[in-house]
Amino acid sequence: MTAETVDAPWVVRTDIANTTAWNALKQAISAPQKEPGSDLEFLANVRYVEDPKYGGLNPDALLSELPANYPFDFLFVADAETFRTPERPILVVGFESDETDSDGGKHKRGELKTFRAIPATIQ
Repeated sequence: MTAETVDAPWVVRTDIANTTAWNALKQAISAPQKEPGSDLEFLANVRYVEDPKYGGLNPDALLSELPANYPFDFLFVADAETFRTPERPILVVGFESDETDSDGGKHKRGELKTFRAIPATIQ
């Protein structure tokens, strides 16, 4: 998949040390999740991105590398901390888009807001 695909929010791999752990994380995110007290199941609508240019980047640097046509105000980051613990807490990065260019792409600026979420909650 090319890094220019922006049809769903991205899960970006910035820690490229362990491919087995990355594959397990993708499976955990993609696993169907049941709504409590219901038979309804939900699937994560995300795009997995593992482009070497994102390797080792912190959230600020990562945002500056996103394509101009990335239409979402958040992304998920699989960084070193994600793979350090068994729960695999993914970094959720929210940001404000201050401007829109002539092609409709957003420029990422403004305050970053981050928190961590376990894979089963990425829906």
